[in-house]
Amino acid sequence: MKKLIFIAFYLVSIHVAAQNELWYPGAVVTVADEVIVGEILLHPQYDLLVIRQGDSRLVLTASKLKSIRYFDEGSNINRKFVVLSDNQNQRERKIYEVILFGAVPVLRRAKNTFTVTSSNADGYNYYFVRDEKIRSVRKFRSNLYPDIKKFLKNEERILHLNPNHTADAIRFIELYNQFSSIMALR
Repeated sequence: MKKLIFIAFYLVSIHVAAQNELWYPGAVVTVADEVIVGEILLHPQYDLLVIRQGDSRLVLTASKLKSIRYFDEGSNINRKFVVLSDNQNQRERKIYEVILFGAVPVLRRAKNTFTVTSSNADGYNYYFVRDEKIRSVRKFRSNLYPDIKKFLKNEERILHLNPNHTADAIRFIELYNQFSSIMALR
């Protein structure tokens, strides 16, 4: 009986929450390289997406997705999400938002669904991709910094960057990506 009450409460709360959700016009690319255009309701913390086309709705899990794009009018930003396999479990795929593009992409995922904070750093876990592996930005100093610091010594000194801080580590990666793209043009 308790399980039944819990399930009923859960379903009602999902229905109520769905009434307040924001739908964004955008596009989805599936693992079969099919492009689906419509209104997107994204739950990256659950690795779940709902796409609405007229009266029909299609629910897709991360295992069926390759990438997602939409324009977030409230934040005035084009958002791009990629779906990547987890390092430990190659069959488990997760949705990550791409916040920096380049030689070393930076990704993020919401920490949980119940906490709303004003700071992006508090509400997300940040990652970078290197050697086709997803690594936490908290491991930046040991995994990436030794290889890129020779390119960014002046910037580190001038900008007073600390590779132990998440925001500074992301800034290091941004500078390195800019440096890499300049070097690629030569």
